[in-house]
Order: sequence, then C-alpha cells, then structure tokens
Amino acid sequence: FWQPGTRAVMFSQPASQLLAGARMDVYVIRDGEGN
Repeated sequence: FWQPGTRAVMFSQPASQLLAGARMDVYVIRDGEGN
C-alpha cells in the first residue's frame, strides 16, 4: 500500500493546494505593496 506511486498520488493534491495558496498570498502581498 505504501508504495512511492501511492504516496505521490496521496500528497499531490494537498501539495498543489498549498502551493496555490502560497502563490495567492504572494500575489496579495504584492498588490498591497504596489498600492
């Protein structure tokens, strides 16, 4: 069950959401500094 492929599938979704959230935070910070 704990094969590298299974582990990658399990972590791919949360990792992408975390990266998207961090990216949005960076955009918000940039917009705040720009204005």
